[in-house]
Amino acid sequence: MSLQTIDAQPPSPKTRPRRRPPLYSAANPHFHVLAFPTTYFFLQQWGIDHGFTDDEAETNAAWRTISSRLWHLGPRCQQGVIYVDDIESLCIVVASNRTAADMARADDQELIQTVKTVLGTKGKPVWRKPIQI
Repeated sequence: MSLQTIDAQPPSPKTRPRRRPPLYSAANPHFHVLAFPTTYFFLQQWGIDHGFTDDEAETNAAWRTISSRLWHLGPRCQQGVIYVDDIESLCIVVASNRTAADMARADDQELIQTVKTVLGTKGKPVWRKPIQI
C-alpha cells in the first residue's frame, strides 16, 4: 500500500477528532465529557517540574496536587478517566453534555484557561466518552 493510498484512508473512529456532542437525553443516550487528558509521563514530568521526584508515589502525589489546585472550582472541575488512542488516561473534566448548564461550561474560557495554567499546557480539551468520573 503506497503512502498516497494510506493518506486517502478515512481516520479510524478512535482517532477521529470529536465534535461537541448533542445534549444528553432519551433521544441521545451518549454521555460525553470535555476533558484535558494526561499521561503517566506528563504527570511524572509535571511532578519533577514542581519539586517531586520521579518515582510512582511522587507521580501519584503530583496528581493529587493538581487536583488540590483545582478544588476551588468545585463541581465544575472533576477527575476522570477517558480513552485516548486506546489507552486509559487520567483527565480533568471541565464540561459534559449531561445538562445544558454542564454543556455551557464548554464555552467557559476562564475555566479552561485556569485548568491550562495549572497543568502547564497549551493543549485543548477533548470530547470523549468517560470510563469513570
